[in-house]
Amino acid sequence: MAFSEVTEAYFDQMMLTNFKGPFFLTQKLAPLLREGGQIVNVSSRSTALTSAGFSVYGATKAALTTVTRYWAKELAPRQIRVNSVSPGPLLTNLADSAFARHPEYIEPLAANTLLGRIAQPDDIGEVIAMLLSNACRYVTATDIDVSGGFMV
Repeated sequence: MAFSEVTEAYFDQMMLTNFKGPFFLTQKLAPLLREGGQIVNVSSRSTALTSAGFSVYGATKAALTTVTRYWAKELAPRQIRVNSVSPGPLLTNLADSAFARHPEYIEPLAANTLLGRIAQPDDIGEVIAMLLSNACRYVTATDIDVSGGFMV
């Protein structure tokens, strides 16, 4: 949605979904995490790459990416690691409906991705699983770009 068309209701919905919801959910659940637990937030490449019509979405995801580092610092005494992942274009049920309306978007998005395709949910899930594993036991306060090299 173009910046000039953003309504307060749309802004509030994006803020609730992408920042307020995860913020307060994590606040309530963090005390229940065992020492050495992990939190992984799902952000977006929209925090680093700008595109007309995505200012509110990008800003709310940027807030989540930023708070990830703060939480990592606050929860470090309990050895709780906090990271985020930032997918690029992703084929999901929500995206599928947009791509069904605008199939002409698929090819340019894939062409602007070094790996030549749009991500599948498993591409993101595997990175989240890795972050939750012992292989990443010394990784915290980090955002991982999981975009296949989108717009490099």
